[in-house]
Amino acid sequence: MNISDLMKKLEEFYPLNTQMSWDNSGLQIGDLNSDVKKVHICLDIEEFQINRAIEYGCNTIITHHPLFMSGIKSIEKSGFYYKVIKKALDYKITILSYHTPFDTSVFGMKNFFLSEYAIGEIKNLAVEEGQNFGIVFDVQDVKIKEIIGILSKNFSKYGYDNPSNYMTLYGEDEKVIKRIGYLGGSGASFIDYAILNDVDLYLTGDIKYHDAQHAYRNGLSILDLTHGMSEIHFVDIMAKKISDIGLQVSKDYFTFDKLNIDL
Repeated sequence: MNISDLMKKLEEFYPLNTQMSWDNSGLQIGDLNSDVKKVHICLDIEEFQINRAIEYGCNTIITHHPLFMSGIKSIEKSGFYYKVIKKALDYKITILSYHTPFDTSVFGMKNFFLSEYAIGEIKNLAVEEGQNFGIVFDVQDVKIKEIIGILSKNFSKYGYDNPSNYMTLYGEDEKVIKRIGYLGGSGASFIDYAILNDVDLYLTGDIKYHDAQHAYRNGLSILDLTHGMSEIHFVDIMAKKISDIGLQVSKDYFTFDKLNIDL
């Protein structure tokens, strides 16, 4: 199987024509005709991830966040892009990214483990550029502190030391909730959608002071999971898809919100 074949397989689940206008999913670096030996899955592309791919015998890397998101006007020898591009080319490594096509797909980010507690239908949180983002679902009456406990148990498997230390709750942990909203990554711009959907607790990342203030004034509690932790299940979901295709996989759960991480 070559890169082009692999991308055709992934197109069935994460079609690139569903990406947002500002996104840059798909091929980042590489040769569409090169054979795929083994695939390394991670959230972000960094030089150390290329080193790990080489160590694990992988010649293909799939990330969630694209390497190139905005125009690059120079590539200086000591800079990040030069080092990453050169190493990828030197070791003939292809880099693919599936960002918003993964976010909006029913086979992607929406498969957040907490939805297994849903009562009734799981609905979409919002529509942007014709694509559905996030999920909303009802649960049996439960206190926010109990949800935090369930989340902490789940996230510990991804190498987070005391996961609750990474979470920021804007609200009261004794509050009883009936409806949960979830959107991986930066979800502040979707707060009004959560309010319109009568969500009691909104799970997302990258919440700022005035975002929390706006939510509070509208009766919405927010649990900021950090950007990385709210999306880390991308690695497992994508790895399962690649494995099902018949390719060998390695996984890395590094995120930049982990504290005191050894690179």
